[in-house]
Amino acid sequence: MSRARFLAVAAAGALAVALVPAGSAQAAPAAAQTAVKARLDRVELPVGWQPEGITSGPGSRFYSGSLAGGGLLAGDLRTGKTEVILPGKPGLTIAGLFFDRSSGVVWAAGSDAGTPTVWGIDGASGKVRAAVAVPAVAPAAFLNDLVATRTDVWVTESFGNRLVRIPLNRKGLPKAAPVVLPIPAPYPTTGQFKANGVRALSDGSLVLNHSGAGGLWRYDPKRAKVTEIKVKGAPATLSGDGLDLRGNTLYNVRGSGGQDVTVVELAKKHGRWSGTVQGVLSSTDVDVPTTGTLAKGSFWVVNARFGNPSPATASFWVTRLDLLDD
Repeated sequence: MSRARFLAVAAAGALAVALVPAGSAQAAPAAAQTAVKARLDRVELPVGWQPEGITSGPGSRFYSGSLAGGGLLAGDLRTGKTEVILPGKPGLTIAGLFFDRSSGVVWAAGSDAGTPTVWGIDGASGKVRAAVAVPAVAPAAFLNDLVATRTDVWVTESFGNRLVRIPLNRKGLPKAAPVVLPIPAPYPTTGQFKANGVRALSDGSLVLNHSGAGGLWRYDPKRAKVTEIKVKGAPATLSGDGLDLRGNTLYNVRGSGGQDVTVVELAKKHGRWSGTVQGVLSSTDVDVPTTGTLAKGSFWVVNARFGNPSPATASFWVTRLDLLDD
């Protein structure tokens, strides 16, 4: 618990004790302990769900997609209740997710019967408000993670080291055909999975990680230019799956190549971005975390459990991780 949070809780507890009648001084602390215990550490997903992406908002609501034709699920990080709001079908895969708070749309990247597709799904009803087929690029394409800005949706295509740009109108929905853009050097070209996580920086550029070569990279859409974001501290950024960004704090899921989340504080000076590793978030309850989301004062990762011998009958879940200042 951070110092500020500790002082706030302590002050609230002291006030409550002062207001209760004599002989009831233990009522407020007991209630506070009950509230703390009520915080979930884990949210169960349907058996065989095979998740890859997670996003959250508003409030305690979260979303998870299925790689196994399961569709899109909405849940509550406070109660643990879940429901499928977009039914699945054979041949449907959903990987990365991003909730756009301005439009209420959940953006999902994946494939529909082999066609790379990006969907805009109403976060309340599950209704598909847009379905954008991405032009096929040889030899294959894998739409992975994505982020929505005020003007565009940006999607990473991991096999070919490409970005997909989908222009948006004022309502936050597609207004033009998607454009597939190569990610230029010095961005690495090694490995099967390359560009993976993506988030939007405050200056309008994008931050990317790289699954195979590691590192963090900045992509400037206006100049189609890539520069490396130098990162200090340990552990080194060796890999990367999903990214989440709040302010200048970047959460790189499996950034160390392990079963954890690397936390990097970004800074911009003289037009260049750099980063400093703050530490890692971890738990014994994670099993191949792929993406994560910051919500309700914690970081939540979805466990893809890649390598499980029986994924169709396996259990899947979301794990809560304490933040570094807790």
